[in-house]
Amino acid sequence: MDEHAETVMAKPRGVARGAFCNIAGHKTSPLPCGWGRKRFAPPFTVMILGKMDFFKGRNSEKYGGFAMIIHPCQSLCGLNGLHLRILDCGHARSAREWVGNVVSPSYSRLYYICGGDPYFTTAEGRTVEMKAGCCYFLPAGFSFDHACRTQMEQLYFHIQLIDDTGLDLFRGCSEMMVDTPGTERIQRMIELAASKQPDDALRLRQELYGTILSMLERHEVHLNRTDYARCILDAVAYIRKNLSVQLTVKQLAEHAHVSESTLEKAFRAELGMTVGRYVDEEIFLAAERQLKQTKLSIAQISERFGFCDQFYFSRRFRARYGLSPQQYRKRYPF
Repeated sequence: MDEHAETVMAKPRGVARGAFCNIAGHKTSPLPCGWGRKRFAPPFTVMILGKMDFFKGRNSEKYGGFAMIIHPCQSLCGLNGLHLRILDCGHARSAREWVGNVVSPSYSRLYYICGGDPYFTTAEGRTVEMKAGCCYFLPAGFSFDHACRTQMEQLYFHIQLIDDTGLDLFRGCSEMMVDTPGTERIQRMIELAASKQPDDALRLRQELYGTILSMLERHEVHLNRTDYARCILDAVAYIRKNLSVQLTVKQLAEHAHVSESTLEKAFRAELGMTVGRYVDEEIFLAAERQLKQTKLSIAQISERFGFCDQFYFSRRFRARYGLSPQQYRKRYPF
C-alpha cells in the first residue's frame, strides 16, 4: 500500500492523548500514542472513530471505532455527468416497406437484428448486410440508406451519450460498429423492453451499456471528453432553454459575450457545423419526440418551436425526413 495512503482498520490500543499528526501541513488534535507523525497526500478524507478527536483534514467524519484515509474517486464527476439518453426504442417487424434514407442524424442508432434480410448502404456506397444475432451501432452524423429484401425484425434504440456539458460524446465516433450478442440475448432484451417493471428497465439499460462497451473494446474506440470553448457551452445551454427557429446568431453571441464571427468559428471548429445547423438539429430532434410521444397537433408543435405556420414547419420536416409530420406520426402511433 502507498505509504501516503495508510488505512488503519482497527481501534488502536492504549488510547492515550498527546501525540500529534501532521496532515498536509496541518497540525491536528491529539491522537493515540503510537501514531506519531505520518504524512498523507491530499486529496484525502480522514475519519477518526469512537471518542477520539477529529483530524482537521478535509471532509472529516466520525465512523465507528477505527480511523482510515480515503482517496476520493477521481471519476466521480464523470460518473455523475454521463447520461445515456434513450430518445426512442421499439421492437419492429416489417416487410419491404422498411426503406428510407437517413442524412446526418443528430443521434446514434442501435439496431439489434432478430431476423430477416435487412441491409444499409453508406454514403460511400458500401452495402452492409445486417445479420440475425448482431447489433449495429450507427453514430450521430452517419448518413445511410436502409431497406430489406423480403422482411426484417429488429429491436432498435435511438440514443445519445450526454456529458455534463450537455453535448453528445458519440459525435466523436465516425464509423459504424458491430457486436454479436446473439439471438437469445436479443430475445431477452425484447422481453425486458415489453415489461413495465422498473427493475426490468434497469436490466435493459445495463444490456445497452454492455453492448456499447463491448463495441468500443472490439473496435478499439475511446470516447474522449472535449474541453469546449466557454462560448459554445453558454450558447448550447441557451439554445436548449429557448429552443426556437427564431433564435439568431446575434442573440446567442450576446448571451455568450463574444462576437458573432467568434461564435461561428468556434461551432465550426469544435462541433463541425454552423450555429444555424445546430439549432435546426435540436429543433427537429425535439419535434420528432413531440410527434412520437404526445398528442399535440401539428399546429401546436410548429408554434412551440417558433415556426410562422404549420405549413412551413411541414415543408421543413418533409425536406429533412422525406415524410410529412402526419405520415411520420402514423409510423409511431402514440
